[in-house]
Amino acid sequence: MEESSDFRTLKILDRFRPIIARTGADYDVLRLILRVKFQMDQRRVPTILSNNSGKKSARKGISFFVPCGCMD
Repeated sequence: MEESSDFRTLKILDRFRPIIARTGADYDVLRLILRVKFQMDQRRVPTILSNNSGKKSARKGISFFVPCGCMD
């Protein structure tokens, strides 16, 4: 897993620290929350890459909506 200090977005955010601090936001807490969110996003498998949705499940969904559309 990528080290938390290596996130490019956080490095860019560090450059704007004075501006963010002037708005009254707690920069350290904001950075911590974003770092955790980025780490969690890395663990997530993109929906497109998951093998849960195959042709069989797509046909099942279509077979439900076609009769509903014909009833109108």
